[in-house]
Amino acid sequence: MKRAFFFLLISICISVEVNSQVKIRGSVTNASDGEPIRGARVFAGEGQLSFSHTDKNGEYVIKIAEKATEIKFSAKGMKSIVIPVTGKTVDAVL
Repeated sequence: MKRAFFFLLISICISVEVNSQVKIRGSVTNASDGEPIRGARVFAGEGQLSFSHTDKNGEYVIKIAEKATEIKFSAKGMKSIVIPVTGKTVDAVL
């Protein structure tokens, strides 16, 4: 009985950690002309597995761990950047 309770407690703790996510949205634009970048890659900070891509309007939505502190942006032929998460919206210029 104690063993079953222990496993139940561990499962609940893991479930809470996995579900502690926030939704971040934003856009990615080109520094040279201000145009949206389609297909840019958006990654949650170090140690996170979340990723997304921008749509045809350069917009994205990504779910990241609540404790995540940064998002990385990259696009083919452009320099990658890392931006701190300071709110629910994070826009990037590559």
